[in-house]
Amino acid sequence: QTSMSGPILDRVATRCREELEAFARCVSAHEDDWSTQCEDVRTLLAECAHRVAPEVEASRKACAQVATAYEQCVEEHGDEASVKCQDHWERLQSCVDEVLNRLSSSPSSPSPPSPP
Repeated sequence: QTSMSGPILDRVATRCREELEAFARCVSAHEDDWSTQCEDVRTLLAECAHRVAPEVEASRKACAQVATAYEQCVEEHGDEASVKCQDHWERLQSCVDEVLNRLSSSPSSPSPPSPP
């Protein structure tokens, strides 16, 4: 199954490089409490991503409950999150893929009718 997440992430990584690098530095510097210490830079990165890739905003809105459940699991399990939150992660990825597939299959403007 082909996903648009690669091109979206590439676009975000290119156009939001400063924000992405600042977030990575913050996470690296605060490995134990990055989710609270890096909230400001994470917000700046998210805002940039929403500006450069409307698909991100559509996915965020459609998958909000799934994303919240995943984030809560990660916060609850810390270092064990990669194992304990695998199901949450898979549900989140599935939701995002579904949204992106729906967006890519719906035309942005209606096609003219085919001639008879």
